[in-house]
Amino acid sequence: GLEQQIKNGAQISANQQELELLLMVSSLGNIAQKLYAHVCHNETQMPLIKSDLMFLDSVISSVSLFNGTDADSCLQIAYDAIKDRKGKIVDGVFVKEEDL
Repeated sequence: GLEQQIKNGAQISANQQELELLLMVSSLGNIAQKLYAHVCHNETQMPLIKSDLMFLDSVISSVSLFNGTDADSCLQIAYDAIKDRKGKIVDGVFVKEEDL
């Protein structure tokens, strides 16, 4: 994946914050891939995602510090923005009431 390409010295034209965001997306992709395999292929063992979550946490902390904040504040802002939303699940996706 992207992380390995970066470790191998791939020529990627991006600043540090952009690289951190790319690593975050890559980490999310790894987690999603493992969970997808577990759910959709009825794997009996839960996927080992602890290291992926720890890496994701470190990248989120790094990006938030770069932007003069912290991960907890960002999560609180996001939670406050969605906590009172009303809507329903349509085909497995939450749809806001105003979009129904």
